[in-house]
Amino acid sequence: MIKEFEGKNSRKNLKESFQNAKPFKHVVIDNFLTTEHAEELHQKFPSIKSEKWIIDYDDNKTPILYAKDNPFEGMLISISDKKKFPTVYKDLFDYFDTQEFIEYIQEITGITGLMPDTTGRHAGIRGMINESFQHIHSDAVLHPETGLEKRLTMILYLNPVWKSSYGGELELWDDDISKCVKKITPSFNRLVIFECTKTSYHGVPNKLNLDEGGIRKSIILSYMCAKGKDNIGRKRAKFVSTPENKFTEEMKILSDKRSKVNTNAKYRFKK
Repeated sequence: MIKEFEGKNSRKNLKESFQNAKPFKHVVIDNFLTTEHAEELHQKFPSIKSEKWIIDYDDNKTPILYAKDNPFEGMLISISDKKKFPTVYKDLFDYFDTQEFIEYIQEITGITGLMPDTTGRHAGIRGMINESFQHIHSDAVLHPETGLEKRLTMILYLNPVWKSSYGGELELWDDDISKCVKKITPSFNRLVIFECTKTSYHGVPNKLNLDEGGIRKSIILSYMCAKGKDNIGRKRAKFVSTPENKFTEEMKILSDKRSKVNTNAKYRFKK
C-alpha cells in the first residue's frame, strides 16, 4: 500500500528528519500512498451531507453532528465506528495495525515496542468544515482506558486541492508556547507523524475559511507503548493559551479542569 522511498524519503533520511525536527520530533512524508490509492480514499470520503457523520441523537431525536464542539474545538466532525467506514478505509486502517507497518514506523522514529490502539479511541476519519478550529494543545499522555503511553500520532491528508486562503495548517509550537515554529499545509497524500509528549503543542487554532460545502479531509491514528514504572500523566488533552489566541481566565480554568478529568467520552472508534 505504501511506497518504498528513495533519496530524501528513504527510511534512513526520514529517521534523521524525525530526530532533528523542531519544535518536537516529527516527520512529513509527501506522496505517501500510491496516487491511485490516495485518489480512491478522496473519492470515497463521506460527503458533508452523509449520515455517517451523525454520532447520536439527543432526547428530541435531533441528530448530533459535531463530535467536538466546545470553547477549545469548534465544529469538528468524525467517524469513529469502523462499521461506517467505506471498505477502502477499513482496509487501510487494518493495514496500519499490522506488524509490517508498525516495524516501518518504528524504523523511522526509532521508537520500539509500539502497538496499535486496539480501542481505536484516538483514531478514525476526521473532517473540519467552514469555521472549524482546534486550539493549540498537547495530547493525552496516557490512554484513558488501557493506561498505555501514547507515543505517536499519525495524520494523513486527503484534499487534492488546498488553497492558502482556506487556512487549516497544522501548527507546531515551542515548549513554552511563545511562538509557532512550523506550519504544515494539509496537502494531498501528505502523512505527518509526530511524537506525543507533554509539550508537543499543536493544533489548527484559526477558523477555516472554506468554500461552501468544503471539508478538510484527513484520517488519524495513534500508537502506544507499555507505560514505564514512573510514568504518570494526563488522560486528556491539555489546551493552552497562545499570544495569538489568548484564553480568558474562565477558559484557562476550564482547560485545567478538563485536562484532569479521566472519564471516558461517549463517542469513540469501534472495531
